Amino acid sequence: MERNIPPGYSRCEVCGEFNGTTQARFLNWEPDPPESYGDVEFSAEQQAFLKEAKHEIAATVDPDLEIPVRCLCQGRLCQKCGVTRLHRPGSNSYEEETNSIGHWPGITAMLPCFGCRERR
Repeated sequence: MERNIPPGYSRCEVCGEFNGTTQARFLNWEPDPPESYGDVEFSAEQQAFLKEAKHEIAATVDPDLEIPVRCLCQGRLCQKCGVTRLHRPGSNSYEEETNSIGHWPGITAMLPCFGCRERR
């Protein structure tokens, strides 16, 4: 199924993620909360809380706000192995399945890639 990618975003031919800028109005700010995060299962009450929090946040988003995204290729190399690319800290990535944004906080700059973490 072909999805409608927001105007201004384009798929990277190398990694398949997206680059560009679009307006907030073209994104879904209330995707359903996940049922789990890693090994942690969320209860129905926790999911309801997350859904309400997302609804409150969505109500504050300026529809004209420009939302930039960067693909993995524009990220940094893992500081441990020097091979695996990681998202640039402080950047956003486009989540095609939910038409939403994922944010990579600045603290991720201190983390190695998943492979290096598993080898510890």
